[in-house]
Amino acid sequence: MKRVLLALLGALALATPAFAQVEFRPPGGGFRLEFPGPFRVRVETTSTRFGNTRGTTAQLERADGVKFYMQYFDYPPAAAQESPLKLLDGLKNGRIVKGKVRFEQRFELDGNWAQREIVDWEFGSRPVIVAFDVLRGLRLYSVFCIVERDQEALPEVKAFFDSFAMLPL
Repeated sequence: MKRVLLALLGALALATPAFAQVEFRPPGGGFRLEFPGPFRVRVETTSTRFGNTRGTTAQLERADGVKFYMQYFDYPPAAAQESPLKLLDGLKNGRIVKGKVRFEQRFELDGNWAQREIVDWEFGSRPVIVAFDVLRGLRLYSVFCIVERDQEALPEVKAFFDSFAMLPL
């Protein structure tokens, strides 16, 4: 009987998620993403080297210091003169101003250029940024987490990135 009870408790523990997923699917956004808890959304002016544009940021900052972000915006029309890879390079260059790239990968996602990066920052508590960017025409999707070293592989960080999916516009 004791074994049956322990097995039942173990099965319940495995079936219970460690964190509640909350979906972010803004109308007309063209994507979906699940945060590991309630998040805040703000719309603001985003500055690019091609001019200002309106952007949306969703963020969750947890008590343990782990920060989850999703930003998306449409580059101004002048950005069309640049290649998608050069636009993605600009993101990377902004991230490595105070750090260095530990890992980077470029690939196509649903016919759109995308990149993954892990950047070790060299200031403060020496945080790490784990990032995933997709460029769909002039729309940029940027999903990233800021964590302490050795937290890059937290299950909720992996689930956050794995939950991103492109949807029709």
